[in-house]
Amino acid sequence: MLGHMCAVLQVSNLDQNLNLQKLTVVQKKALPVILSGKDALIRSQTGSGKTLTYALPIVEALQAVRPKISRADGVRAIVVVPTRELALQTYEWFVKLVKVSACG
Repeated sequence: MLGHMCAVLQVSNLDQNLNLQKLTVVQKKALPVILSGKDALIRSQTGSGKTLTYALPIVEALQAVRPKISRADGVRAIVVVPTRELALQTYEWFVKLVKVSACG
């Protein structure tokens, strides 16, 4: 299923570069909803894959914008998290995803 998700999201090498080999239960349930354009509220334990679940569609959507967007184009997505520590972890995931993205 991870291969299918990568094809849909146009993100490659997730298992090789991020050591992700299968989707979590949260990702299996939430990704189809998010990718269909619907809103999703996800409550789950720490380490269940929530960050990747919302980060992948955001990265894919931003990189699909043509002409290519730049910082001068303004804000296109906002992620709100409750703590500084979680903000840093979330930022690190976004950086990793952008690096392995094949959408460029």
